[in-house]
Amino acid sequence: MQTSAAEVRTDELVLLPEAIQPQRDFSDPANFINRELSWLEFNRRVLEEAQDPTQPLIERVKFMTIFSNNLDEFFEIRVAGIKQQIQSETSDTGPDGM
Repeated sequence: MQTSAAEVRTDELVLLPEAIQPQRDFSDPANFINRELSWLEFNRRVLEEAQDPTQPLIERVKFMTIFSNNLDEFFEIRVAGIKQQIQSETSDTGPDGM
């Protein structure tokens, strides 16, 4: 009986030599995405879908509802958190450096 590659199992751990193992620097802020900016970018894409005339009207209304709810939540939670951070005068930044 022949087995496919998907059916072959091994319990052996294969270690790569150090020269082949990738070196990662997780301290570089460029490796991280700012949560608030990412959220705003996502909402921009949702708004674009709502403005797309090729979408059926009911779908456009759904996208506007999603956009509106997300924006409300963004201001209630994220902006409030940023304001609180400013008022407490903490200079802590996230891993993205912002």
